[in-house]
Amino acid sequence: MTAARCCRRLALVAILGLLGGRLQAATLDPSPWKFMGDLTGGGGSLRVLTDNNLATSLTGRQIGIDFGAENTIDRVYLTGTNRQLQQWPDVASAKTRPPLGLVCVYVGDSWPPRRRAGTFMVPYDAGSPVDTEVDIRFSPITGRYVLIQLETEVTWGVDNWPGFAVATRPPDVSGLNWRVAELEIHGFNGACSNQDAVVLAEPAPAPLRLAAGELSYYLGELGGRPVPIVTPKAARDYPGTWYRVDDLKRLAPDYATMMTNIQAGRLPDNVNILVQGRQVDFTGWPYRSVLWSVWEFLERQGVRWVYPDAQGDFVPAGRSVDLSFLPLHYTPSATSIYANWDASSLQPWPRWDVQSIRQSYLYPWRNHWNHTWASDGPLGGEEIPAAPAPGNLPAEFQEKFEGYPHNFNAVVPNQILLAKGSNWWGFDAAQGRRMRPGEENITFCMDNPELIQWVADKVMAVDTAYPLPSQRPLSRFHADASYNLLPLDSTVFCQDGEWCARFNDASLGIGGAWGVGSRPSMSGEYYHFVNSVALAVRARDSSALIGALAYADVYDPPASPAAFPDNVQVEVCLYGAPNLPTASPQNARLKPVWDAWRARCARLATYDYALLHTDYQQPDPQMPVPLVAAIVDRAHFLAGLGALNGGCQASTTSFPYNPWNFYAYPRIRWNTSQDAATLCAEFFNGYFRESAQPMLDYYRAYENYEISNDVSLYYGGACYGLTPGAFPLGLLRRMQASLAQAETAATHWVVKDRLARVREGFNWVLGQRGLARVNLADDSGFLRVPASSGLAIPLARMTAPAILHGNYVEYARDNWHFGARGTIQTPLLFEHAGTYQVTVTAKAVPFENIFPVLNCFLGAHGATATLASTNYADYTFLLSVPAGVWDLLLNYGNAAPRGARNFYIKNIQIAAVTR
Repeated sequence: MTAARCCRRLALVAILGLLGGRLQAATLDPSPWKFMGDLTGGGGSLRVLTDNNLATSLTGRQIGIDFGAENTIDRVYLTGTNRQLQQWPDVASAKTRPPLGLVCVYVGDSWPPRRRAGTFMVPYDAGSPVDTEVDIRFSPITGRYVLIQLETEVTWGVDNWPGFAVATRPPDVSGLNWRVAELEIHGFNGACSNQDAVVLAEPAPAPLRLAAGELSYYLGELGGRPVPIVTPKAARDYPGTWYRVDDLKRLAPDYATMMTNIQAGRLPDNVNILVQGRQVDFTGWPYRSVLWSVWEFLERQGVRWVYPDAQGDFVPAGRSVDLSFLPLHYTPSATSIYANWDASSLQPWPRWDVQSIRQSYLYPWRNHWNHTWASDGPLGGEEIPAAPAPGNLPAEFQEKFEGYPHNFNAVVPNQILLAKGSNWWGFDAAQGRRMRPGEENITFCMDNPELIQWVADKVMAVDTAYPLPSQRPLSRFHADASYNLLPLDSTVFCQDGEWCARFNDASLGIGGAWGVGSRPSMSGEYYHFVNSVALAVRARDSSALIGALAYADVYDPPASPAAFPDNVQVEVCLYGAPNLPTASPQNARLKPVWDAWRARCARLATYDYALLHTDYQQPDPQMPVPLVAAIVDRAHFLAGLGALNGGCQASTTSFPYNPWNFYAYPRIRWNTSQDAATLCAEFFNGYFRESAQPMLDYYRAYENYEISNDVSLYYGGACYGLTPGAFPLGLLRRMQASLAQAETAATHWVVKDRLARVREGFNWVLGQRGLARVNLADDSGFLRVPASSGLAIPLARMTAPAILHGNYVEYARDNWHFGARGTIQTPLLFEHAGTYQVTVTAKAVPFENIFPVLNCFLGAHGATATLASTNYADYTFLLSVPAGVWDLLLNYGNAAPRGARNFYIKNIQIAAVTR
């Protein structure tokens, strides 16, 4: 079999794709295979496993395939029936509960084959029969037969177990069966001749083995011929291109030598790809740089990773490998792209180097997150030698400055406050006294000169005994670069009039800060403390960097100092409306705050919440939220301020419902030269495949509507929700039509499954809006607003939709009663565009001399009135709408605690003013 014949496979697959076939590039055609396994059900036919239907499956212990002739394969993929694209095991439990078994792939020229190509651990919670996704990738192997086998008699703790003690008794797996719904085998027709190769010296560390595996698999998919992983000695048998994965560990045997070689340019960081004749070198230090180089190289070939599962990659079909842009040296736009969520939870086992690594686990790192909770993921780090640490840290400083993003309890621990005396304790004005440590969540007296000096002494002592390079050498995480002084969450700041409170500014109102509302700024005392510590450290000729967090009550820059010394790093929270551009009026508070920070501090970083889709006020992850345009806009804005480094909290349960947001966020920070249209095109083509265009229409309809109408989806707490104007009827109609087109276009089970998640999210919106039983396409059921006369809206036509965290309204006889936060609404058909007057007859009950505020919306546009009478009075709102169906929505604007501020509505009129 020649290399030329191998390439025919891709051409055939492309033709099948044009004819509506389900085969992807590099997926072998199953039609000539003979089934030799013991799986039963569905007639025991191999066709059941290749029928593009998750509802049909076989059960048993093994699958045997006779290709009928030699083939070269590099991947086996199987899935069960239970939506495994969205299921990830509980990583915490997986540390102490053993797998149910091991799926092994064997390849050979005789039956049964004996050469083991790869393994995959079965999660402990995969059920009985086992129902899970299995994806095994390996260096190309030639053979006529393939055996895929569930093995349960495994000696865990020797070659296959991750190494943790088993806290529970292993389950009885003697009678365990396996359910399989779909099977794919990727590879190349025939025993292809030697051509290109990935060159890797053995033994190789795990990150470099991963880099080699990525190159081998995707180069094969791109070029249509196998690219095996070989040793340098064996590479002489390959006359084509050598893709060499370099190990520079020899240049970094210790910290001093490493730093000397870094300064001399012998240990390049970031993306570094060289060309020497027919050899392409992926080289850099530390090992993460080699992986970044490999992924950047593959990206420039058109490869994308759009979702955290085994079907989440996109490889352009029929495209050869392009080397024209080499050599390549690239430094990303952001140094620190921190996953402030547990990205390691996408991997069910603490170690992956004894099995085929799960694609879900690689997703964040391929897309350029570079650190997560206490982990660098598969990027390595153990190879980096640490700086010497003399030790001998005094006992009172033992807590160092650990803890992120809140660590005041480690900066000055309670036992130190107790030992130093009450002058260091925080003063609570409401209590009229200093609070004993542990009595409440109150800061220490931050501007006490003795305490400031003690903290500066601690910085110097820790920096001498355990300098940062000894703890986290060459870390890319921005918070690892500083000794952090970060307030606790939901803290009360010291109100001592002699020291702390005198530094505070006037009541500024936090405005854009999520969950804070409007409170006096405490920035004066906090940043006086930060500044004082930094100046005291710098006065001792130390280069130690002091970290601060602009968060909640200390979000605003202080009036003083006008400028921080250059040894201060401030991480500023990114508040506002995350779904809207920074120029939006909804984000009017955002830009001046950031401009003020840029003027005061040369070192800025970002603490973001954009991917935090759920919290206690919105526990359901299904709501669709379009953020790509805003994510790109904010990244460009922050890059202009030099504040692109930082991290983002995230709700991983929202992955299946908002995958576009998780894809766009790290990628734009890696390379800010991209735009939203490019990222959307990449994502929707790769994720929705044959349904890409109607799904892009679905997404753009919503995103364009939000931005053009300035609709914020900020709901409260730190999440998204159904805000007034968010989903008008006209928009829902367009989205529904696009989604239906996408479902009609879908042919592959993967796309159908993904569209099912989108449908769940869309139906969730309809349910929340009370529209689940409404035919959106039929205008006959909607009240018509005439152009020449007014319309009295029957109160019974107003409905109270399900609103997250409660909708406290009730209809009784002749009025709507708002007892606390609430919303009522009804769709209206406007035959003509124009300005309309809505008149609401209402009376109110004040609380603490504050009257209720009524918001009135037509579609996205709203107006506000204070209901300032305890007797019924008329309140008018002038609003403009285009022709069509739009919602009239009345919403409570300032609900009081304990529901003490009530109002009643007994009449609603609407009439055209102009058209």
